[in-house]
Amino acid sequence: MVIDLPQKFQVVNGDSAFKAGYRLQALLLSFSLAAIVSSVLTEKKRVPPIYTLFVAASLQILGLALITTLSTTNHDFPPAQYGYQIIMGFCFGLSISTLIMTINLVVTQQDGAVTMGAIARARTMGGSIGISICTNLLNNHIKDGLKRHLAKQYIDALLASASTIERTLPAQLPPRGDVLGGVSDVGTEAKEDTAAREGVIGVGLMG
Repeated sequence: MVIDLPQKFQVVNGDSAFKAGYRLQALLLSFSLAAIVSSVLTEKKRVPPIYTLFVAASLQILGLALITTLSTTNHDFPPAQYGYQIIMGFCFGLSISTLIMTINLVVTQQDGAVTMGAIARARTMGGSIGISICTNLLNNHIKDGLKRHLAKQYIDALLASASTIERTLPAQLPPRGDVLGGVSDVGTEAKEDTAAREGVIGVGLMG
């Protein structure tokens, strides 16, 4: 989401890079707030971590599903987006912080530093792998979804740089709104697929 949302804000909503980053603050601030809540629940209230993680996973699926309900035809920034970002940011912060604080339950104190380093490395590697997978899935969706709007050379140029929409698309092609609608549609489809997979995985884990 930290990669996908700013890209969408720039391509679909026409925001500058600075404004796209500013619009992401709702997700980032709620992430920090969730870390505090997780600390209170785990350390002070002694809530079992499995319950906290279950709530975080449920909120993640909910937030992702809600984002897919946003209109793909209206290219103005929807205020509801902030609320959905808060839900997702809260679940991200809640899950990561809870997992980190449960280290002492599975390793000895002398191995704590090594474990923290391993977690930091795993998060970086997992994020890189996740971005690679999601980028490939999105690119495949874009190629399939924009075939009816653009020729192959323009789709390839769009995948190389989102600014292609403004700089290189000739006037005789479909209106810019149609292209933006296509990009928004395929982005929504990709998020729907992700939410569905997360739901299936969650049900499987509960079983």
